Amino acid sequence: MKRLHSHSDGLETEDDEQPHHFDINNPPEDNPVRPVESSEIHSNWGLIPWNIPSPAIPPKRPLFSALNPETTAAIRQHDRRVVHLTQADNWKKAMSTLFSSYVWLKEKTDNWTAKCTFDSFAKRFCKCDDTAREAVAWVDLVDITGQQRVKFHFCPCMPRSVQILANGFFPSSPSTPSAGFSMRLLAYHNYAWHYSNVRMLPFTETQRVFSEERSEILWNRSKTSGRDLRQCFSSAVLVYRELLKMNSELIRSCLRLNETQKLASEVCPACFGPTKKTGSHRIPSVSNRLIVALDGNFQHRHQKLAGRNHIPLVTPEIFVQPSDLDDMKTYISNQERLNKVRKKADRCADSHKAADDTRNETTWKSCDDTGLMGSCCRHDSVIYLANIHGTGENRALPLTILKRILGNIEQDRPVGILYDLGCSLDKYMKLRDIFPDSRNRLNLGTSVFHAYVHEWGCQVKYNPRYQPGWGLSDGESLERLWSSLSPQVSPLRYATRNNRLAALAHRCKYRNQQSISKLAAWLRRKFDQALLRRDTEMIVINELLQIHNPHSDGNERYTVGFFRSQWSDQVRVALENKENEDESKEKLAQFLRNENILQSYSGRLPESWIEVDEMITVILDKEKAQQELAASLGKDYEDLRGTCQSELSLLTQLWKAKSDLYAQAVEVRAEQQPLENAQSGNTVGTRMKERIFAAIKRRKGPVVKAINNFNMRRKEYLQKTDPRRLLLPENQDLTFDSFLTIDLDDPLWINDHFYYARAPWALDPQVRRGIKSVLFLDRVEEEIELLTQELDRSITWAYEYRKSLLDTISELELESEEPIDLANRFASILTNFQMKGKLRLLRSELKRHLRDHERLMVAWMVDVEVLWKNTRSQHTKADHPWFDVISSIKEALTRSDIGTIEDTLEALSFVDGEPEAEQPEDEAWEADHDDQTTPDQTTPEGEEAGEGTDEVTQ
Repeated sequence: MKRLHSHSDGLETEDDEQPHHFDINNPPEDNPVRPVESSEIHSNWGLIPWNIPSPAIPPKRPLFSALNPETTAAIRQHDRRVVHLTQADNWKKAMSTLFSSYVWLKEKTDNWTAKCTFDSFAKRFCKCDDTAREAVAWVDLVDITGQQRVKFHFCPCMPRSVQILANGFFPSSPSTPSAGFSMRLLAYHNYAWHYSNVRMLPFTETQRVFSEERSEILWNRSKTSGRDLRQCFSSAVLVYRELLKMNSELIRSCLRLNETQKLASEVCPACFGPTKKTGSHRIPSVSNRLIVALDGNFQHRHQKLAGRNHIPLVTPEIFVQPSDLDDMKTYISNQERLNKVRKKADRCADSHKAADDTRNETTWKSCDDTGLMGSCCRHDSVIYLANIHGTGENRALPLTILKRILGNIEQDRPVGILYDLGCSLDKYMKLRDIFPDSRNRLNLGTSVFHAYVHEWGCQVKYNPRYQPGWGLSDGESLERLWSSLSPQVSPLRYATRNNRLAALAHRCKYRNQQSISKLAAWLRRKFDQALLRRDTEMIVINELLQIHNPHSDGNERYTVGFFRSQWSDQVRVALENKENEDESKEKLAQFLRNENILQSYSGRLPESWIEVDEMITVILDKEKAQQELAASLGKDYEDLRGTCQSELSLLTQLWKAKSDLYAQAVEVRAEQQPLENAQSGNTVGTRMKERIFAAIKRRKGPVVKAINNFNMRRKEYLQKTDPRRLLLPENQDLTFDSFLTIDLDDPLWINDHFYYARAPWALDPQVRRGIKSVLFLDRVEEEIELLTQELDRSITWAYEYRKSLLDTISELELESEEPIDLANRFASILTNFQMKGKLRLLRSELKRHLRDHERLMVAWMVDVEVLWKNTRSQHTKADHPWFDVISSIKEALTRSDIGTIEDTLEALSFVDGEPEAEQPEDEAWEADHDDQTTPDQTTPEGEEAGEGTDEVTQ
């Protein structure tokens, strides 16, 4: 072959049959390639600067070339771990002093709302003399309205974090803070995070741009742009939340609350508050009953590789501890061995994907924490949560939560649990004899919406609309909780494990506070809804009671007693229906469907020999399957073929068509649920509505097919058995529009409606209407009684909690009198203070808490009065100590507000002269400096390290 020369690309190609050799002694660098002749390229793209070399990206070289990459990575990981552990340890050491300072400054500045918010109180903390050496450092201070870089003179007698806090700003680091954020900025972010789900990056960027327009720029090291304070602010936010939690624990300690009282004051007073028995207790099934809901959520997962989990896991109080979960697993294993339990498939459990963790192994493969299990009361307050670590929705999770609830309430109080798998959990507990001492006071049910995916026999036994003791509770509190927490799914999936749990606990605690503030309005709204349901069902009952009862002897009308007896008979029949009967019906329906296919082939003429072979293959396969189905049913194949047009066969095909249509109804209702859930607290946006409507539209084809099949099968069955029933309104053909209006609790979906045609409850639509209305009125009556009990618990808690605050304040005042007992019950609280200053500070904090509590009582006042008036009857009491104090509380708060307004107007008046200087207090700050060690200035602080240079001055 010829040697080819290519001047266009500068390459010289040898004969392709000869091998190419590479000389290791002459590498490519020593034999450079001839430069490219690129005049044509330059002429076509003349504006590109061809003569300027592109920036070379240097290869990343290891820090120590002698070490392999794995060793280098391990060193880096170790260094990062040391930095994080050091910073966490420094925060831990500083928290006691920092919290004491926080409480004192909170009282002095009226929670940083007074005019002295940004005054320096550092001198009140300092114990140094004038000759003490001070360290000087620049600190960036950020407020809502501006920012500034300030030179701080730090004295050695107190931590730097305390000195920055004494100026109205919260430090970003415990020992060498380079930034501080105003307390009102942190409070504002806290509310923005709760209500707007604001994330750290957009919030800090917004604050930076806003502040730079109105104040100075906090330049970064290279003086090219404003400093990125996101990590500093994130650290301050986490510690600020910790201080809020410690403040709540301080009040708890002063009031000496037990576990039930903690649940009443922090979760729900209507469920856990004390009672004076002023409500109605006439119905045994709801007397003194606690109703809670359980559910799992697997959206709140956590990636294994996300975040730097250098610090050991700290489980917040609202979560059950991992050790408790391990103890429950051990207890279950012991009970299984003791009772010789064999594992058995559960149809209801198998219908829920969450219960079978093998279905989600691929999703969970990259996660360490795979979800949450939660418990809520019927007022939507969060009771306890459980972190799911590496498993599915196993039974130990709800049982651990349930055990903790049972241990923190009255020992004889009945408890109702609504759970998606309530039926399965009930069987599980009975087989293993779980909680034998408490079993007689436990009653399990399924949540209202999820009840409809269960078998009819299961619904009759566990649906709260069909069973006594539930009122109008729907059991969907957890669905509303997951909806409110959904904005946190994405950011918390990639946070550290500790930050994830702490953020969820902080959000749930605030959600509970908001639920308590709106509790009276919630009770009143539920009372109004119960009255509306009462009126709706009374119209139906009054109409039916005027109609002649064709199922009675003589000229009698329908009665409530007749409807109750029919419901009892219906329940009996449903509970007698065994699971193997449903399996037999499924097999018979499959047999009949195959026979229809075989009959369709018998009337067809094949168009080709290939189609003949296909038809023969299908017929042989179907006949073989038919023989196997007949054998499994215990029938002869030919005998079973002869019954294809019998009443039983037509009824079986109708049952199958109805079951398929019901499955479509459940799916459509699940799509519509976000639009229909008016109490979720979240607005469904335009895009979400479009997606929902698009999903329903996509489902229309299969739904219409199922509707047509059901209409055909019902018509075939009625024509053979009772053609007159075809004229009844309830037996007219369904349409897609009418299908969308049918509720999931409509009698149409009851299997026994087709199978026991001789019974009035299965034959007569008027009887079915009457049964439904009677059951609803039973639930309404229970709901009214539950509301009277919850109103009693709520106002009793409010009254007694206020009394407890007043008694504790009086006790503090008594302890403050000379001589002071240094060993009183407050000695273990705020140990950094001397006793006299501590007592004054605790009294001030409790008075602030008392004002907040009295404002809560006044906010409840109108709804409580309306509810109290409308729920009094011969079964309730007419008086309560709440009404003895609420008027005086409102009057005192009104006077206090007027005084505040007058003080504000006076402060706004233009008066010449300087304001009076604040008089020093003898007990201003009496800290024990033995606990206040000077932090090490050389300790690295993560993102804080190296942010500023200290100068030592005399």
